[in-house]
Amino acid sequence: MKILIVCDLHGSIEALERIRKADYGALIIAGDLQYPEYAKEVAKLRDLYFIPGNMDMPVLEIMKEKDIHGKTILLGKIKVAGFGFASPGPFHTEGEIEEKEIEDGLSKLDVDSNTLLVTHSPPYGIFDEVGGGHAGSTAIREFVFSRSPFMHAFGHIHEIEGSERIEGIEFIKLPPAKMLRGVWLDDETREFRFADL
Repeated sequence: MKILIVCDLHGSIEALERIRKADYGALIIAGDLQYPEYAKEVAKLRDLYFIPGNMDMPVLEIMKEKDIHGKTILLGKIKVAGFGFASPGPFHTEGEIEEKEIEDGLSKLDVDSNTLLVTHSPPYGIFDEVGGGHAGSTAIREFVFSRSPFMHAFGHIHEIEGSERIEGIEFIKLPPAKMLRGVWLDDETREFRFADL
């Protein structure tokens, strides 16, 4: 199955239209729809799984049926664990939560080497640089290295796109979908690629 993973749409109509036409088996949105009217259209997408970003407090009720924040599900041959929102940072948005709350929430997730972990916030020190500092979560970093999922995909920092393998874990910094980019993942081979939507 082909899984399309995107994040940071921020109301982009063009991104939504391209996703509608995409040939995916499952769609994961890793946060930041931002606008309620936009979220109502996104919620109509097929085979959709969502975690909230730091800008998504206004859309939580709209997306609640699709929300996998704090949950682990099976998609094809892999487990997917989701955790939304963001750690406190330079943006000072309503969807930022304290590190202790992130730590407590993550501890309830069933994550192992067969898991794709999807968060909105990056782990501290990995693809999280913004404004000369770091906007990642120390709780996420500690959790990831203690549970060793085969892949950790995250968004939040728009300026960065890329991947890096560290201690056997593939860290995927998702590009912002508002820039018409996303990541495709094959659930059988676990191969992934960055691509235009």
